Amino acid sequence: MKINIRKLHEISDKLFTHLHNLEIEEFKINDDYYWDIPESELYDVQKEPTSHDLGQLSDDWSDISKILSGERNPLVSDFVDLAMILRAIGQNITG
Repeated sequence: MKINIRKLHEISDKLFTHLHNLEIEEFKINDDYYWDIPESELYDVQKEPTSHDLGQLSDDWSDISKILSGERNPLVSDFVDLAMILRAIGQNITG
C-alpha cells in the first residue's frame, strides 16, 4: 500500500475543518496513559505481543508542542506522537 502525502494532507485538512464546523476548539483527555507495543511487534499479527511499554498523551503533546513554540524542529518520528493525539481525538469526540 502506498499513501500519497498530498492526499493525506487534504484528508487531514478536511477532518480538522469538520472539527471546526462542529465548533470544537479543544478537548479534554481523561486517560493520559496508554499501552505502547514496540514497533518490532506491532505489525506482526501472527503472534501475540510479548512486551509493551507505557506511553503518555501529555508527554506526546508536550513534545510536539515544542515544534510550534520553536523550541525544536520537527522530526519525522513526531508523527508517532501526533498519531496518539489524533487517536485520542477519534476515540473521545463524537460528531
